[in-house]
Amino acid sequence: MDIGVRLIQDGYKISQLFSKGVIHSHKRPASYYLKRHFVETRILSNLLNYHTFDYKKRGILSVQDITDQIFSLYNSLNLTIQLLQKNNYLDISQIFNTMKKEIPINYSIKVETKNSNQSLDQIFQQFYLPQKLPHENFLLEDYLAALIRFENFLKNLYLNISGLDEDFYDTLYKLFAIIVGDRLGGFSLQTQNQTQDKELEKITILLESGI
Repeated sequence: MDIGVRLIQDGYKISQLFSKGVIHSHKRPASYYLKRHFVETRILSNLLNYHTFDYKKRGILSVQDITDQIFSLYNSLNLTIQLLQKNNYLDISQIFNTMKKEIPINYSIKVETKNSNQSLDQIFQQFYLPQKLPHENFLLEDYLAALIRFENFLKNLYLNISGLDEDFYDTLYKLFAIIVGDRLGGFSLQTQNQTQDKELEKITILLESGI
């Protein structure tokens, strides 16, 4: 990205060759995507000089505010996946309609569930912030939009789902991790320019490590 920006600034052009295709994939945990998108958001915001999300307008004024919303949506996702596992859904539309219905309901419910993602748990356990139950969740809109894109992708592949497997659930967690990484990265950039927050500094060090 950095060299691409500098080449364009120097008058060069970037082109893409569509006659050649590359199959490229990784088997990485959801925590990697959280950390990767946290770092990318921080770097690309400065590199490309674009404005980040306006957190103050959405009532996100502190690390506590944003982590409360992260944890409430995470709990909602866990509860929804637990429901999917109990029901034998075969139709793609039925599966996603259930998620789009249940996730907005479940994020305001504080119910313990054994369902979770181990790699995300390891990250979140290091935040050390007491959880409060928010009345709204600004991450919800982003996640539901990601689900719609995922649903359209599966439908275009003409897949017949005979049963939801671990790869499907992993993808739900990875989509969540990407959104959390993006929004948390933007918040850290916006906040660090205004005040020095020790909790935010700790989270930034944690999420930047290994990327």
